[in-house]
Amino acid sequence: MKRLATILSIAALAALVSCRETVFTPRPTIPLVYEILQDTSGLNGVVKGYRSDIPGGSIAVIGPSEKAILLSESLLTADFVNNIDGSPREDLLPDFSGEHIDLLLDPVNDPYEKFLPENPDGLREAAVRLSLFAMDTLCRLNPYSADNLKRKSSAKVLVFASSLVSQWGQFDVDTLIQLSGGRPLTISPAQALLEEALIGGDKVNIGVWASAPVAESGVYEAVHAGMKSASALRVLTPREGTDESSQFRSFLSQYRKAGFPLPMHVLLLDEFGVSASEIMATADSIRVGFSEEDMAMAKVLAPDFRVVEATSALCHSCYRMLRRENLFTHNIAYPGASLYRTEKDHDGTMVLVELSDRYLPSSLAEFIDSFAVNIRRFYVSDND
Repeated sequence: MKRLATILSIAALAALVSCRETVFTPRPTIPLVYEILQDTSGLNGVVKGYRSDIPGGSIAVIGPSEKAILLSESLLTADFVNNIDGSPREDLLPDFSGEHIDLLLDPVNDPYEKFLPENPDGLREAAVRLSLFAMDTLCRLNPYSADNLKRKSSAKVLVFASSLVSQWGQFDVDTLIQLSGGRPLTISPAQALLEEALIGGDKVNIGVWASAPVAESGVYEAVHAGMKSASALRVLTPREGTDESSQFRSFLSQYRKAGFPLPMHVLLLDEFGVSASEIMATADSIRVGFSEEDMAMAKVLAPDFRVVEATSALCHSCYRMLRRENLFTHNIAYPGASLYRTEKDHDGTMVLVELSDRYLPSSLAEFIDSFAVNIRRFYVSDND
C-alpha cells in the first residue's frame, strides 16, 4: 500500500503539472483516493466509467446551498456572449442554452470552515465524495433506501462554489480523475476570479474581498503563485459593516493602512451575494467626495478600477472551458436544472438525494423564491 501510494503521488503530481495551467501547492493525496482506485465496488466503477469529453453531460455546481443556488441562477440566465461566434456581446439568448445544470447542495458538510484548521483532510474527503456524486449516473430518491434509485446525468464539468474546496480537495479530485484515465475539468472561484483579473494583462494590483476562513486558507496566494503572474495580490476580510458600502470603505481603509501597492486595479468578490454594482457606485461616490477620508480612499482606486463577482467569473470560466473543449450540447433549448442535496442514511453515511420542486424544504424554497426565481419558475423538474 505504501509503495502504491508513493507511485501514485509521483504520477499525480506529474500529470497535473502537465495538464493544468494552475498548479496548487503539492501535497500527498489523501488515502481515500487510493482506496477508490483499488476498490472493486461501485466507487471505482463510477470513476473508471467517467467521461468528461461527452457534450451530453451536465454542468455540476457543487457546494454550500446558498452559493450553489446563486451560481446556478447566474449560469441559467447568463447572456454575455454571442452564441454564434462567441464574441463578447449579448444576443438575448442564454449563453448556456441546451445545457443542464445539476445543483449538488451540500448541507451535510456546510459550513466548510468547521473542518479547519484541525481536520482539512475531512474537507478533502468531502470534496472527493461530492465529485463522485456528480460523476455518477444514479442518486437516491430518499436517504433511507439504497434500492430506491433514480437516474441522473453524469457531469462533464465540476464547478465548485466554495474557494475552500479549491485549497482543500480540488487537487485530490483532479488526481483521482487523472489516475483513472480521465481528464479533470474542474473550476473554482479562486481560479476563475484570478483568470478574470488578469485578462487585460498581469501588471495589476489585485484586492480580494473574502471571508476570514478563505483569507486564512491561503487559496488565493496558492492559485496566484501557480499562474506566475507579475501582478500583486492582497486578500482581506472587511470589518463588519451595516451595508456593502460601509464594508467596502472598510476594505479600502485596511488596504491603504497596510501599505499595499497602489493603486488597486481590480477587486475580486469571493463573497457570493456582494453586489459589484453597489461597490462601483460607492467607488464613484468616493472619487467625487471632498472629505479627507474620501480623498485618502480615492488614492487607492485606479482610474480603470473594476469589480468582479465570483458568480460572473465562474460563468465566464465555464463558458470558456466548454467552448475550448467543444463540449456544448448545441441543443436548441433553454437551459435546464435539477436539484440534489446531501443527506445521511440510517448508518450515518453521506448519500445524494434528488429534491422535488413540490417538496423543497421551506427555508430552501424561500431562498430560491427570493434570489433565484428562474430555478423555481422554469427549470426545476418535478419528478413525483
